[in-house]
Amino acid sequence: MTIQGIKKDLVKKAAKAMVPRLREEFLSKGGRQEDFDEALAMNRVCSFFESQPPVFWDQIAISEDASLDEIAQDIADSLEEAIYLEKMSAEDILQMIKEEEGISRRLKNIR
Repeated sequence: MTIQGIKKDLVKKAAKAMVPRLREEFLSKGGRQEDFDEALAMNRVCSFFESQPPVFWDQIAISEDASLDEIAQDIADSLEEAIYLEKMSAEDILQMIKEEEGISRRLKNIR
């Protein structure tokens, strides 16, 4: 299988992993189950992944023993985290960074 073929497989699997999350988000905003178009959601997520620059794909850490499903799930999780961070306010993000820095400092002091 070529790199392009593997990438297409990953795109499909990552999109498939995202669809339940998108459905959940749709329903939480008042949408009805019967109005959710799974095929359309798959196509849009696939298009999004396919449009990403090479640097997006370069950042995906692929261990030699990871299955395509595991890698696809990692991609979906990363995207969901990015969407979550986008919704956070700048103040929330700064607070999160300060907390992480504080934890790092405490861990260094323990050593």
